Amino acid sequence: MELFIHRRDRDVELVQIPDDSTVGDLVNLLGAAESNAYPEGAPEAAQLSAALAAAGITNRSNVYVGICRKVEVSVRYQSETKQYEVPPSTTLQSVFDRAASDGEGFALSPADRAKYTLQVFGTSEQPDLSRHVGVFVNDSCVASFDLVLQDRFQG
Repeated sequence: MELFIHRRDRDVELVQIPDDSTVGDLVNLLGAAESNAYPEGAPEAAQLSAALAAAGITNRSNVYVGICRKVEVSVRYQSETKQYEVPPSTTLQSVFDRAASDGEGFALSPADRAKYTLQVFGTSEQPDLSRHVGVFVNDSCVASFDLVLQDRFQG
């Protein structure tokens, strides 16, 4: 089985593991003792003793592996900041949608939503929104972003 692994401060890795492995086997294969594994979109970590399939991890699944159980995400837009608590396997697309929404976010118009993206706070990095928020955490399990105009490449 092939899995896409997301970890803090790393690019997405494609890992091969036998189909009959457990979640603990995956964590050990990655040399990530003390870590948990979160299938993409899962609210909680998978049990280390669970078979991959029983944990909802199938071939080519996206899995976040790391020590954070929850991530405090802050998104800044203009002079205002919104904060959310999410599992580390939450995609940046989900964070962006929340930050752009009327209810919990900055109420961006559909036209503005098409122009804006998330940028890692303090950098010029505008990561792909399919990345997991846990990739961008600090030692305190906090991830911070700015809501900015997308970099557009003219060809």
